[in-house]
Amino acid sequence: MIKRTKIEVSEENRILSHLIANTQFLKDLSRVAKPKLFKTTMAQTVSQWVLEYYEHFSEAPGKNIQEIYLKKRKEVRDEDDTELIASFLTNLSKNWEQTDITNIPFTVKQAVNYFKLRNIECLKSNLEEAITQDDPALAERIIADFAKVDRVEGDDVDLFRDAHAVSAAFNNKDEFLFRLPGALGEVIGDFVRGDFVGFLAPPKRGKSWWLWYIGYRAAMVGLKVAFFSLEMTKERNTRRQWQSMQGLPIKAGRVEIPYFKEADGGKWSISSESVKKPALSTNVAYIQEQQKKYRMATRTGQIKTKIHPMDSATISDLENDLENWHFYENFIPDVIIVDYADIIKPETSNDYRHNLDGIWKKLRGWAQSYNACVVTASQTDRKANEGEVKKTSAAEDIRKLGHVTKLLTKQQDKNELAKGYCRLESLVQREGKHYSGSAYVLECLDIARPYIDSRLDIEIVDSFKKFHKTGT
Repeated sequence: MIKRTKIEVSEENRILSHLIANTQFLKDLSRVAKPKLFKTTMAQTVSQWVLEYYEHFSEAPGKNIQEIYLKKRKEVRDEDDTELIASFLTNLSKNWEQTDITNIPFTVKQAVNYFKLRNIECLKSNLEEAITQDDPALAERIIADFAKVDRVEGDDVDLFRDAHAVSAAFNNKDEFLFRLPGALGEVIGDFVRGDFVGFLAPPKRGKSWWLWYIGYRAAMVGLKVAFFSLEMTKERNTRRQWQSMQGLPIKAGRVEIPYFKEADGGKWSISSESVKKPALSTNVAYIQEQQKKYRMATRTGQIKTKIHPMDSATISDLENDLENWHFYENFIPDVIIVDYADIIKPETSNDYRHNLDGIWKKLRGWAQSYNACVVTASQTDRKANEGEVKKTSAAEDIRKLGHVTKLLTKQQDKNELAKGYCRLESLVQREGKHYSGSAYVLECLDIARPYIDSRLDIEIVDSFKKFHKTGT
């Protein structure tokens, strides 16, 4: 059961704000968002204005809503509604950036569910009124006239007739979310909506660092990221993430920073230099100034982290977190990261491997139901600790990897760890071509940076190549 103790944001006002500001959202809901389904007469009036504007101009009114209000306010009969509309539009103008939607399909789906419930509430109210009047004929007419609320567009496609659906499947730019930088991005490919990405590595080899880095890169291009940590304390997780964002050591001093050094034949070797770095500042005023810079740089980017103690959170608990963020804060993630799936508490006491497979299946379903990219990690078995990580190296149950759309692996032996680099590969890529080799990635965890720079394996001199075959 989802716990909702305080409503900070009106769902109705949020939907109305999106209808005003976002043309695609309005287009998708134009046949659903009937003014009579809004609870307040204020929202009924404004939504009618919005739909009239859309009918004439085929776009959302945006900030023109203020001009519409000035022209139509004399038509509003109730003075209280006039004041409510003025207050609503004033708040909307002050918080205009909150009307941005990065995940339109999910937001539309939630709005449709809202109108469906409102439609049923209206039916119930009308039936209760007929019963109070002791009028069965009226009640029967109400039932007979009841029309379900739903979008005209569905998920069904007629491949012999629906040319627009076929074309849209190849040209939907909204699916793309982000790509990691440099050669690493070339190896891994794009992160898209509906992706379920698994990261496979031996214990204590930086899985959490890489899950964090993927989320950070997503936020830096303006995406909303939900990050679940299931094995660290709040303080440790916060320290690690903030230090990574700042790229500074905890204490001032010299740090060995690896870099690619140009070699003969246009290839690269790996070297390092000692760089003097100041200590990470914990001054509140400084942190607030840095946070302001991040908000300005990313505009809509955001990372919300929820900490659950190990072996305490089930899939249902994480779903409650997501629903509460949406309900109270209008936070709809584009990327959901779980650190990590193998330690999510099972819902039942059934066989562990069966439960584990079910957890991975559920996360795969999240990618579709939330229209987001879901990323998690898994440990390898002991055989992979000093060898090459392969698909068959997954600990406990290989079936879980059958659910991913993308499987990434981190290859790193003790020598590579000491020199400050690792190799990342993509062992599974469900769609499209991808580079079959690896990316050599420089890292420096003394400044909390799992990524500094990257090159393709074919660009690295042979003396740094211990392994020459990719995992299978």
